[in-house]
Amino acid sequence: WAVLGAAYVEQGRRTADGANWPKAEKALRTSLRTGPKRNPQALEGLAALAVARRDFPAAKKWGESAVRAAPKRWTAHAVLIGAYTGLGDDKGVGRALDKVMELRPGTAAVGALAAAVYRDRGWREDAAARISDAA
Repeated sequence: WAVLGAAYVEQGRRTADGANWPKAEKALRTSLRTGPKRNPQALEGLAALAVARRDFPAAKKWGESAVRAAPKRWTAHAVLIGAYTGLGDDKGVGRALDKVMELRPGTAAVGALAAAVYRDRGWREDAAARISDAA
């Protein structure tokens, strides 16, 4: 259920069409109800859904719950970057990015994530270097 819900979130995000978000929420909540007690995939999915809906306080709540459920999952920390960015919490963004880079160093996905953070901070040269390294 968590994978299905996350797929609906991603489809809505990529197409800029929130029509699938109610289906995503239903699938993710079903996953929470029927899945394992600590279900970081469903929690991450709900955080991503909240970011997509621009409900950043909810995204922070779900993302932090995902981190508590699975502190070593880099994706749990990555979803918090969007929540903290939306809340204007630069320190939170920095902490989450540092943790992602610690847990998953040198990967293209993390390089692209770092480039986006650097771009948002106005660090154009650093962003360009990161995205170049990621490619």
